[in-house]
Amino acid sequence: MSEFDYKEALVNYFRSKKNRSQEQIWQEVSFIQLFMYKEDLLTEKIQFDQYTSFFNEENFSFIKSSNLLTEKIINTFFLNTEGEPEKLFLRIRQEIDKMHLILSTCYIDVSVFSYVYDPINCYYRDKTEEELIEHIHQILEDLQLSSTYKSWWRDLKIEKTSLVEYIYLIVYMLLNEMQEYTFPPVKVMVQNSKAFAETIMANKVALVFTDRVQLVEGLQDQPDVLITDTHLPEVSDTTRIVFTNSFSSLSDFNKIIDEIKQEILKKYSHRTFIQTFSNSR
Repeated sequence: MSEFDYKEALVNYFRSKKNRSQEQIWQEVSFIQLFMYKEDLLTEKIQFDQYTSFFNEENFSFIKSSNLLTEKIINTFFLNTEGEPEKLFLRIRQEIDKMHLILSTCYIDVSVFSYVYDPINCYYRDKTEEELIEHIHQILEDLQLSSTYKSWWRDLKIEKTSLVEYIYLIVYMLLNEMQEYTFPPVKVMVQNSKAFAETIMANKVALVFTDRVQLVEGLQDQPDVLITDTHLPEVSDTTRIVFTNSFSSLSDFNKIIDEIKQEILKKYSHRTFIQTFSNSR
């Protein structure tokens, strides 16, 4: 069903089934549209040429604030992103406009519904996510210098932590939409006194972890994980050592998997992104 079809169906429903006045119909349809917009139930792609004809300063007082915040976000996270700058700006501002619309009409901080709200245990962030939050804090600090945004924020009466969290979710979503994250593979060295066991173990590791591991042949390659059945001198303090005697031991293999997984998560927490914004949306 197109956007026009569902609006027409709603108008007909409230007029014929509920006997609403024209003003009541407008209020009912507007509320449903706001709900669908807020919950991302409208699947139509953004029409950039039509967007600003509706979301403008004449219709919404927060547009100046949206422009300020959008510009800060682009300069912080998307400065070197490929694609048409106008479309990038409006794609990001679309989400900021939505946030400002919700904050000014129907926002509820969901943390108030938690029986025991423990942000430390409820929200774990790795290093990359912590850096993202720090950038958001800095953006809001900078916006405090703008009388326009400072006044808008004061009128909202929303706590800074809640606003930071909201912007964080938006930016994180946009980064994942427009970028590709990458992190280096874990370097694994397999050394065993039995040559056939070494080959089998290395193949098992490669099959399980595919491109998330890189098999290396010597300590000079600075492996992240060393799988061995003997003590080797001059192993780096940063290398995880997994002692295993047999490729057929399930407990040994589980131990290998656990150690490599820990190293993968460690590298994942330091991931970086590749700029890949497309104008297709």
